[in-house]
Amino acid sequence: MLRVCSIAGEELASVSTQEVKHISALKHMLRRLHGFPLCMQRLLSDNGSILNDSLKLEGDAEIQLVLLSLSTGNLCNEAALELISCASEPGHLKTARMLLEAGVNKDICRQRGKTVLMHAAQNGQLEIAQLLVEASADIDARDWARETALMYACDSGHVEIVRLLLEAGADNDLSDLNGNTALVHASARGHAEISRLLMPRRKFKVI
Repeated sequence: MLRVCSIAGEELASVSTQEVKHISALKHMLRRLHGFPLCMQRLLSDNGSILNDSLKLEGDAEIQLVLLSLSTGNLCNEAALELISCASEPGHLKTARMLLEAGVNKDICRQRGKTVLMHAAQNGQLEIAQLLVEASADIDARDWARETALMYACDSGHVEIVRLLLEAGADNDLSDLNGNTALVHASARGHAEISRLLMPRRKFKVI
């Protein structure tokens, strides 16, 4: 059996090498169980040597987990990529929270200038979008096509994320490179409920 403990001696996992065959798989298991970001995990053997991801696990072993600071090596870039991954796939809320608490750049952008919040909005990751809003992520940041997170949510039909962004103060009057506002994005996709949320409030004079 493999036994993984924290520096303080707390047991984090106990697993057979039939279930987990490599260090990389063990790190993914620890992320699934506890939310520990892959990029921050360093696993050490009982003699203190670093265990590489490709190492095959055999027999019984005592392994210690050390969580690295983002100031270590090139971890900032790795952490940013992992945060984007968390915003793109379900099931990684704990990991996203740990990355944000560790100080990862919440407004990092990669392909086409898409921010983490845009990825969350596009993929319907409401809880991660909420985390980013609470962390003061730039709600109205633009990608290369001048689209915002609100526009991504409108395109994908994620009503609750649209509501979250509007309540957080997202500007629904901004337009992309083609001159389309969030309302146009929602209407073009047939998202009637979102369109109603974005409709300008009309003021009527009481006579």
